[in-house]
Amino acid sequence: MSGGQELAEKIVLFRPEDFKDQVGIVENLENVLTRTPALVIVDSITGLYRAGDGVSEKIFARNRELNRQLAHLNSLAARFTLWVLLTGQVHSSPSGGEWLVEPVATRTLKHWSDLILRLRQTPKTDVRDCLLEKKNGIEVSGPHSLFRIDEDGIEDV
Repeated sequence: MSGGQELAEKIVLFRPEDFKDQVGIVENLENVLTRTPALVIVDSITGLYRAGDGVSEKIFARNRELNRQLAHLNSLAARFTLWVLLTGQVHSSPSGGEWLVEPVATRTLKHWSDLILRLRQTPKTDVRDCLLEKKNGIEVSGPHSLFRIDEDGIEDV
């Protein structure tokens, strides 16, 4: 990254152990924000959410909490000069004789996201496809772009 040591000193890293830790971090994120433009990256917003047990009462509570976290991040983005980048896990399920791959908590993520880019594998192992699915809060059937990431960064293919 350009900026070296000066930029590195501005990076705050949190590593939650479980979904409860993630809740606390998101709730207290405002304490580390300033009026300086910032980027918050949550990798993966659904990773620890998905790690809980499958008891239906707890699933409902986790869904509600994930929704609340996304609402809070959205509120912070509106009040501060803040961009929020979320990654999410995917799962596959059978659909019409094929396996459909989709994000975990699809409806919740789609509701709170203003921009959605879907990254997909291609037959070439080092090439990915990026599809625009939502822009400015509106679902689109947008363009796509093939790319690869190498030691020099992102490269069009």
